[in-house]
Amino acid sequence: MALTFRVAAGYEYAEKINQPQYGGEKSSTHSINLESKYNVLQNSFVTGKFTFNNIDFISKNGAATTTVSYIMLEGLLPGKTISGQLH
Repeated sequence: MALTFRVAAGYEYAEKINQPQYGGEKSSTHSINLESKYNVLQNSFVTGKFTFNNIDFISKNGAATTTVSYIMLEGLLPGKTISGQLH
């Protein structure tokens, strides 16, 4: 019976800028990811993934609830968010 445990961590920075004639919105995202996998038996495993996002968004009209902002922010809202999955 082999038990294995693996952990991976990562960081990502992304910046998106809309052209001025289309609104000039800007977003910057800092993401820290932590992923782990634990093999219990030959056919069984548990995985977990957690992400911390810090998102800044600048818009001329100040709204982060437009269609453009939804696309630029990938469905998240500006500020700090934590998301996770466990399988």
